[in-house]
Amino acid sequence: FGSGEPGASRVQLLTWDPERFYNRSNNNIVLQEEDTLAVFSSSTSHRCVYGNQLLTARSKSQAHLGKGVHEWTVTVAQRPCCAYVGIAAVGRMGTYDSFWDAPSCVGVNNFSGERNAGSDAGTSITIRVDFNKKTVYYTTRHGTREVQPEAERWTRDLELLPAVDSDEKGHYRIEWTGDKKG
Repeated sequence: FGSGEPGASRVQLLTWDPERFYNRSNNNIVLQEEDTLAVFSSSTSHRCVYGNQLLTARSKSQAHLGKGVHEWTVTVAQRPCCAYVGIAAVGRMGTYDSFWDAPSCVGVNNFSGERNAGSDAGTSITIRVDFNKKTVYYTTRHGTREVQPEAERWTRDLELLPAVDSDEKGHYRIEWTGDKKG
């Protein structure tokens, strides 16, 4: 992650997975800019796109990021009708109500209060998953919100993915924004 030089920026592009979608048909979700930008068509049906890196509680390997702390940012590049930004569990993919973090995920032009990130182009949502503390942090225009999902949800075989559920015309960019700590 990043250049490895002390004090250097540690931001690295993360991509949307070109093989993982929910409710995708007839190119109603198109990945652009080397798969870092997900473009949703004008269809009113909700669809999902997922990040290409697994976040897991297992030990480190080339196929997984390993336990520790993982942080990424999703930025709204074009305003949608509405969307949800959160975390999906492998094997349980679907609209936001099936997200691993459905009770706490962030809304784009929906929900109220601190769960509503806004919806204008440039709106950003940073999600930090800390497997060590079993805590998820959501940072939006309202500041940082800390959530501790029930302990039984943090299973040893848990595999998570960044996720966006959107409908009409939303465009979303994804990137790593923190050091990955083991």
